[in-house]
Amino acid sequence: MSEDAIAHEIAISLGENNWIVAEGRGEQGVIGPDLVVEDPAGRAYLIEVKSGQGVTHFSQIAQVESMAADRLQQGDDPRQVQPVLVTNMAVSERIGAMAETVGVEIVEVHGSPEEIGVAVARQLSQPAE
Repeated sequence: MSEDAIAHEIAISLGENNWIVAEGRGEQGVIGPDLVVEDPAGRAYLIEVKSGQGVTHFSQIAQVESMAADRLQQGDDPRQVQPVLVTNMAVSERIGAMAETVGVEIVEVHGSPEEIGVAVARQLSQPAE
């Protein structure tokens, strides 16, 4: 399953929910998130898609957190930038806890790219707990 196809379907699903797709893969250069989107309230989400078999690794959490940190160094308000890892790989409790500690939201999803796009839009559109 192509990460590009998943990112594309996430962008479509979020767009249908009045989110703005600010940047797509490659628009920031070689290194950057797969998507940068803004919710209707103006909060930015840096979305990195990782698909494959096996388990989520701490380096994937570090990658998306590092991209968010780079964005903050450019002057963005930390309360307005949420790094998100979207993955179909297993997420252990330890990795989940580490992600929470550094502020990375993990969206663990399965299915076709279209189903993943809808599931991500649904999860990100829910009010924070």
